[in-house]
Amino acid sequence: MPSSRPTTYQRLLTELAELDVRIEQARARERVRAIETIHELMDTYGIKHRDLVGRNGRRGSYQVSALPAKYRDPATGREWCGRGNVPLWIRGKDRTRFLID
Repeated sequence: MPSSRPTTYQRLLTELAELDVRIEQARARERVRAIETIHELMDTYGIKHRDLVGRNGRRGSYQVSALPAKYRDPATGREWCGRGNVPLWIRGKDRTRFLID
């Protein structure tokens, strides 16, 4: 005959559910305080919403434009502008050999 007392596992699951509720309540309270702090800082420094998300409402207010190639691999014709990760075909070599005139 099974016992009517909850097992350790069942008690732990109940405690976990109660903790989840308490965690969510604490997160909601702290979120409100964080938003208030952010608003105070924005007021203090004159920061507007558009300063944070850009003029068009999306994150980032700048556009990335492609740069002209500065180096070319003579074997494959692949090009690299000189920014970002260094391609394997030029890594550790004298870059002047690969300069595009």
